[in-house]
Amino acid sequence: MNIFKSLFLFFILLSSIQAVNIHTTDFIDNSQRTHFVAFGSSSSAVNLVYIENGVRIQQVNGQSEDGSYFPNGGYWYPNGGDYGYTKITRTDGLDFVNVGFQLYSGGGASTGAYRLYNDGVFVTGGTFSIGSMFALYVGFSGGGFDEIRVRDFYSTAPSTANHLNFYNGTPNALGLDSIELSGTSVPEPHSLFLSLLSIIALFLLRK
Repeated sequence: MNIFKSLFLFFILLSSIQAVNIHTTDFIDNSQRTHFVAFGSSSSAVNLVYIENGVRIQQVNGQSEDGSYFPNGGYWYPNGGDYGYTKITRTDGLDFVNVGFQLYSGGGASTGAYRLYNDGVFVTGGTFSIGSMFALYVGFSGGGFDEIRVRDFYSTAPSTANHLNFYNGTPNALGLDSIELSGTSVPEPHSLFLSLLSIIALFLLRK
């Protein structure tokens, strides 16, 4: 096999590695949900941690009064704001496959950020725009991560409001609601193209 074919195969196989897909509209059918968090309890979270239906929500670097949620149309919110972020994991320790939730900013921020981890190792991160109360939906599909961290930047200049400054200690007031999980990965259009490239690579390997 010559060097050019080897390089071609390398880049095909590298591009075929499953990546996390980002969604800004609800992509999980209600009938396919395996977990759903409605924040329906009537008491405040204990030690800034709330668990419902196999999902754990935790406020990290929060204030003592953080993590309030309300029984009438309840949601998760760092009451009064804090200087940390919200962490979402599964109680069984498994990876997420598809997950999505609604967001809003109690401080009126226009930008929020996310960072995904797998076994403590950073996977990917990015930003999202925030609209009116719970008008925003953010979701992730493709698997390969077991921890989601989210926050907003309601007192940060737009030029520095990104996931690279996630831990800069500036105020955060991001609210969450309606966390949904499903177990079947949703294929993206580019996934079909990558699958075709993988088939080509296997064909070339046999030659």
